Amino acid sequence: MASEENTFITELSWIGGYEFKAKFNGSDMSILIDEPEPLGRGAGPNASRL
Repeated sequence: MASEENTFITELSWIGGYEFKAKFNGSDMSILIDEPEPLGRGAGPNASRL
């Protein structure tokens, strides 16, 4: 049985502070990632919640 290699691409764009925009596998859709207060603004889930 031959093994098949899969690639998963994550693109992160820094917005500022602890906010990042994440895009997955070249999709046009994105998600905002942010740390909760007091570090960030809580504008989105933090990375550990994803």
